[in-house]
Amino acid sequence: LSYPAVATESWRLLTTPTMRPFAPLMQQLMAQADIQTEIRIVPQARLIDELGQGLADGAFFLTPKSMQAVAGLEPVPVALHHYELVAVTRDTTEQFKGLHQLAGYRVGLERGNQVSEQLVGAAALPKLYRANSVPVLVQAFAAERFDILLLGRDQVARQMNRIGIRQYVVHEPPLAEEPLYLMVTAKRAAEVARLTRIFEQVVHHGNWTQQKDEILRRYLQ
Repeated sequence: LSYPAVATESWRLLTTPTMRPFAPLMQQLMAQADIQTEIRIVPQARLIDELGQGLADGAFFLTPKSMQAVAGLEPVPVALHHYELVAVTRDTTEQFKGLHQLAGYRVGLERGNQVSEQLVGAAALPKLYRANSVPVLVQAFAAERFDILLLGRDQVARQMNRIGIRQYVVHEPPLAEEPLYLMVTAKRAAEVARLTRIFEQVVHHGNWTQQKDEILRRYLQ
């Protein structure tokens, strides 16, 4: 990716702290459409709230479930990344293979996370611990305030290293898998077709995957 000579529009995009490493890459991608972007990092619940209030032009990377939370939100229909929600335990002897087996455990998740909130809402889990951010959630996991951590796969190794947890299990298969998109608010809906053409060219015929993988490699160190 490379910046064009002039970026003629200015947008405000939101993303969550866990997606912060992708901010420069997203700015480069938007620059291909002559759009200069200011990116604000906010917790997931605030991101949804600010989108609903029209305080931003869009957000990344969001699942299709986000459209259920914000009226008028529309995806640029080119998947930019994929999200896998996994269950993590500190007890390396625990074994389970599905959400139905979690009902007897204390389960922790990030408040407002569209994938995990919908998942637990459909599963009737009675012992939930919610935190407003991933670092706070993982700190509570380290303090054994709950048994099973629900977290995006890309975040697990870095968060466990950050908190000093060396022994843990990521249970397979993932509890949920979702494509992730740039979502734009209603005021920017007219730009979806143009962004789609540009995103398809960059993602399918450019070096998007290689650059994204390099960001993840550095992020997980």
